[in-house]
Amino acid sequence: MGNSLKVSLIIPMYNTNKCIVRTLKSACNQNIDSYEIVLVNDGSTDDSLELSEDFLSKNAKCPYKIITQENGGLSFARNVGIRNSVGNYIAFLDSDDCIDPDFLLDNYNACEKNATDCAICQYQVVYDRDFNKPCSEKFPATTISKENLFDGFIYRRIKILVQTVMLKRQVLEENGLYFIDKIKFSEDSIFIYKLIFAFEKFSFVRTANYNYYQREGSMMRKTAVEYIYSAYPFYKSLEISEDNRRRLPVDLILPRWVLGILNVAARMCMYDDFVTVAKNLEYSKYIKVQFHFEDKRVRFLAMLLKINLYLYYAFINIQKKLQGLL
Repeated sequence: MGNSLKVSLIIPMYNTNKCIVRTLKSACNQNIDSYEIVLVNDGSTDDSLELSEDFLSKNAKCPYKIITQENGGLSFARNVGIRNSVGNYIAFLDSDDCIDPDFLLDNYNACEKNATDCAICQYQVVYDRDFNKPCSEKFPATTISKENLFDGFIYRRIKILVQTVMLKRQVLEENGLYFIDKIKFSEDSIFIYKLIFAFEKFSFVRTANYNYYQREGSMMRKTAVEYIYSAYPFYKSLEISEDNRRRLPVDLILPRWVLGILNVAARMCMYDDFVTVAKNLEYSKYIKVQFHFEDKRVRFLAMLLKINLYLYYAFINIQKKLQGLL
């Protein structure tokens, strides 16, 4: 087929038979005129594969391929999708999410018009009742520098999902921007940092063209304790060039990640397991740095960690209960 297609949309799938058809509907309803769908069935044991094959055979108006493999995890499935795709740009869609009809087109046009190799759009969180919720407002795409994107991401002023990224294939291959197969938790953040390190300028699409689906019983809530800190060695050994070290406050990456993981672990785990995670992450080594964050919440949580692990754990779970009442 050659690299004649503008975009390849990579969809890793594992046991999402309740969502996959509505997800594929949004994938097939894109307004861009040249793209393919690459569905990677990552060892599903339900009828996701059969539902997908039936739907795509009857409804796909673009080229598509379905790749079936033994379960290797999300990162492995995305890499397989990348290597079996032909589009000039790569985009991602999770098999329980939904995309606006202009998702691919807006990101592609942003890259082409702004002469960037990577575009990032915004997203909105949705639930079953509003799964196909349209984006509330359209905004023109702008550009953002490496420094400003890093600053926004590390301080959580800019939210980025891997699924909202469109990336030029040639640059991905030249920079080896693949996912790390061995990481089973928090793997997306490392990929995002690698993107920021690789490029000088990004297209920023402020339109929320991606619907990020939240449900009870999702993968994050079921993740085993050992998976939570499996990414720690990779964060500690994250390759950062001297140029990026000079230009970016990269020493904040690990402390900020540790705090984020402790937040997740406190919500997911019993206290004894939470303590195990905290100690395996060597949390006490990163408390001092967290006091330098401009975010008052980060500084407050750092203070709780410094005083007592149980105090931090209790505070996070009180918040969790209050949110559940709203």
